Amino acid sequence: QVEIFCVDDDAINLMVLQGLLQPEGFRVETCNSGPEFFDVVGSRGYLPDLLLLDVMMPVMSGHEVCQQLRLLYPTTRLPVIMISANAGKMSIIEGLEAGCNDYVTKPFDRAELVITTQLRLKSLWRLELDRAQELGLLRRMLPDHVISRLKVAEAEGMGVVDRHECVSVLFSDVVEYTSLAASISNEQLVSLLNRMFAGFDDLCDRHGCYKVETVGDAYMVVTGHEGPVASEDHAQRAVAMALDMIDHVRSIERPNADGASLQIRVGVNSGPVVAGVVGKKMPRYCFFGDTVNTASRMESNGFPMNCTVSASTKELLDADPSRPYDTISLGHRRIKGKGDMEVFTVKTERTDWTMALEHAAGAAAAASSSSL
Repeated sequence: QVEIFCVDDDAINLMVLQGLLQPEGFRVETCNSGPEFFDVVGSRGYLPDLLLLDVMMPVMSGHEVCQQLRLLYPTTRLPVIMISANAGKMSIIEGLEAGCNDYVTKPFDRAELVITTQLRLKSLWRLELDRAQELGLLRRMLPDHVISRLKVAEAEGMGVVDRHECVSVLFSDVVEYTSLAASISNEQLVSLLNRMFAGFDDLCDRHGCYKVETVGDAYMVVTGHEGPVASEDHAQRAVAMALDMIDHVRSIERPNADGASLQIRVGVNSGPVVAGVVGKKMPRYCFFGDTVNTASRMESNGFPMNCTVSASTKELLDADPSRPYDTISLGHRRIKGKGDMEVFTVKTERTDWTMALEHAAGAAAAASSSSL
């Protein structure tokens, strides 16, 4: 029930206001002065939905109460309607300058009072709805722990920058994407990517992953960034996400491929990163550092329908006493910008790990013979 708080030093006026507003379904609270109003809201810990405030009162005038209210609660959007027998222009201007939203005159006209009250409440509800929608949009773009700091950082003229000691970064892309894009119309391509990415987005929610970005057919997520201390299961969640992504694309038919399904490569690496909010229009919480670059290399050096992981991610998976994921070495591969690195694939019936092992062995044999 909507609460309207009426402040007036005249008891009769308060009775009249109650008689006019309660039949409209409002809960009406009253008091006789500004100090009493602040005592009440201070002790109970919350503000009313709307404040009706008499201008001419002893101790504190209505204008002074309104000014004090805006100082004590600077972020509130509480509608304040001034009540006065003086409907002169200067009195109205003074009230607006004090922070009130509207004016009604004495003696009260029922229709004017009710309509003004309802309009102000509807305006507040629209603002709250807009705010909720804005927050919902922000939550789609930024992690919750970043949103709470963003406004403070902007007010202080600073950015949001974090150092995470260990996170897991996942990259995926579509196998033979270039030939796929050339073989179908742009409209078909967009529809295909939307179906794939929409499924990946749902998986992010399921596994507590943060979707960083999509570029073309590439999809990037991060786990373990949720706060100042990394969660212990971020590598497991990244791998669980990867395996579900592989399952998801099996249900998407590749166009012009005689019923064959779409295929992706997925790579995961774990380690330290620096992260921060970048940009003002469509801001993103972006991640930087060698860990990110290596995760991208895990994907590009991986195999279709496999989850390729680095030694650091394998170490985290092996440290889990429940050992939910087994891995198998694909040997050492030459990684651009890193040199030779031992890489691993997740060994599970949900991936084509045997094919990856055969290809890796063949590549190693070819490299060995060419060096002779």
